[in-house]
Amino acid sequence: MRNLILKSKQIEEMKGQLRINFLNSNAERIRKSIGDKVGLSKIGVHIIHIEPGKDDTEILTGPWYMHSSR
Repeated sequence: MRNLILKSKQIEEMKGQLRINFLNSNAERIRKSIGDKVGLSKIGVHIIHIEPGKDDTEILTGPWYMHSSR
């Protein structure tokens, strides 16, 4: 029987995959794929971690971003 629950300790112990955006070398993130671990084989479920000082990989443009409080 497959375990459908992942505990936080199990997730912490998982090795993440370093991903670097090809347009921005400072946009690094660590991805942990957890969907397959709980039987979700047809949908991707990931935990993404971005270290302080690193960029995310979204290119935010448009009037909603230009006037944000960031």
